[in-house]
Amino acid sequence: MITAGIALGSNVGNGEAHIQTAIAALDQAVDITARAPLFETEPVGMAAHTPVFMNTAVAIETEIPPLELLRHMQAIEVAMGQAVCKHNTNRIIDLDIIFYGDWVIHDPSLTIPHPRFRTRHFVLAPLVHIAPDWVDPVSGQSIQALFEALAA
Repeated sequence: MITAGIALGSNVGNGEAHIQTAIAALDQAVDITARAPLFETEPVGMAAHTPVFMNTAVAIETEIPPLELLRHMQAIEVAMGQAVCKHNTNRIIDLDIIFYGDWVIHDPSLTIPHPRFRTRHFVLAPLVHIAPDWVDPVSGQSIQALFEALAA
């Protein structure tokens, strides 16, 4: 079993309900072992007057390989009505693999750890609640250290 971290976000409609639905769908395929509280966060890199996001993160245990897990998460997004996402657009639901054990993956369709998570408060704030001691295999820093450095 691999421990992985998944970030979830929504800024269209009832974000909390969308996140609950996505977590329930994810729970059908993996074992969710921890869940962060919901955070309301300002959009990053988006137009003025963009609705705020609801964000959280979950820790999972899984035997599903990373690319298959990504496809499963994308199927959840599509089933919930989310079109293929472009960067910096509104989201009914967005699911991202942040960590997959201590794996480092550079694939055209998937980069793990997530390439921008270290600079995103909306990812680190939930993660620090469920996995402060997880170590980023690229930087060697814990989630707690990354969160504190970003906050400083």
